[in-house]
Amino acid sequence: MSTDPVNKEEVSQEKAPPMPRWVKIVGIFFIIFILLFIILHLTGNGLGMHKVHASQIEVQ
Repeated sequence: MSTDPVNKEEVSQEKAPPMPRWVKIVGIFFIIFILLFIILHLTGNGLGMHKVHASQIEVQ
């Protein structure tokens, strides 16, 4: 016998405000960047392409 005018079921069913568009876009770019980094790392290219591998050094 509650005199509370707000029903508890109505409060629990309220939706949170939608996520802003810029948050979604930044999240998508971040995921793409991480996937690209992982793929480059696994293929042996990486982001440090200016390094010389030991197999490319000529011994005289």
